[in-house]
Amino acid sequence: MNNKKCYTKRREYCSDWEENVMGETMKTLYEILEVSETASQEIIEKAYKTLAKKYHPDLQPEEKKQEAEHQMKVINEAYETLGNETKRSEYDK
Repeated sequence: MNNKKCYTKRREYCSDWEENVMGETMKTLYEILEVSETASQEIIEKAYKTLAKKYHPDLQPEEKKQEAEHQMKVINEAYETLGNETKRSEYDK
């Protein structure tokens, strides 16, 4: 498994991005956080917090914890990029 992160090619993801638990492949980071490409930092942060609360492993039944952990990893990586102006501008190129 390749653990490098892809920031510059919008639909070319590495490792966990290729097949996510949400049942879809090749989502953009904006699609993962369910925001538009023109979303402000405040909207991105609010979307992240909403999704983090929805998918947090501690709030899931035992049988869904592993799936929730994976979803949180994907959500966190998306927010790590889009929540940082420098990484976001690099990603948007």
